[in-house]
Amino acid sequence: MNGTDSALTVVLPTGGGKTLLFTAPACLDRPGVTIVVVPYRQLINETVQDARTAGIECIEWKHDTVDPAAVVIVSADKLDDHFFGYASLLASKGLLRRVFVDECHLAITAHSWRRRLVELARVQTLEAPLIMLTATLPVHLESDLEIRACTARRTTKYVVRANIKDGELQREALKVCRKRLALLKHGTKMVVYCRFKSECEEMAAELGCGFFYVGAGSNEEALERWKKEGGCVVATSALGTGVNYPGIEIVLHASMLYGLIDFTQESGRAGRGGEEVDSLILIEKGWEARERAKRRAKR
Repeated sequence: MNGTDSALTVVLPTGGGKTLLFTAPACLDRPGVTIVVVPYRQLINETVQDARTAGIECIEWKHDTVDPAAVVIVSADKLDDHFFGYASLLASKGLLRRVFVDECHLAITAHSWRRRLVELARVQTLEAPLIMLTATLPVHLESDLEIRACTARRTTKYVVRANIKDGELQREALKVCRKRLALLKHGTKMVVYCRFKSECEEMAAELGCGFFYVGAGSNEEALERWKKEGGCVVATSALGTGVNYPGIEIVLHASMLYGLIDFTQESGRAGRGGEEVDSLILIEKGWEARERAKRRAKR
């Protein structure tokens, strides 16, 4: 908080208090401005709402924003010349105290399909300490590391079923989901992850629950209802990073994972309040051979 570190990477478990690192300085006398870069639209809404509820002056940066605030949240998709002009003006006036990049691992794992994340490197040009936050940065990718806590979840039980017959994955996933839903306590939550939007909609229709993904057609109302009432929601990885919803006790992946980092983020949505959690992965037999064939085809 005193600005002596020019760059800092903080690796803490999901639910481990990373948000506190940029909200606490905003509660000091003469806090100045803290800029927080977040990767997803949903995270902006959640972060601004939570900060304001806590009595912190917090705004979302938009292209017509000129005034400062204790905490300014900006989407990674808006890191353009206009934003950097705004941030540089704050710095020239001595108001910019620090810049945070939340879920910084995405700069490594998602830049190939979200080209705007390449612009994250430009935040290093701002005249303020840079703090990068994540729960899933592999050790060999760390740089300027100062703080790392154990990110293991001892209350999570991981189960992998890789014996499902070809073509039977969705049927088996629905069977498992219905059984788990019947045992789910009132108000607690379950998340089912699929790789594609079409799979989300199809499985949600079969289960009679809501679905969520980024883009047109996403059911925001169903997500809000799930947050308040519990039950099941089917989602893509859009619900896998940064969001903080209490009461999630079951996470089920009904398809091949994108990667270990994505899985850690998605399974990490559960158990953030210390709950006992079941994290289930369902995949078909012969998945290893298929994955090897896909990788050879991409070479």
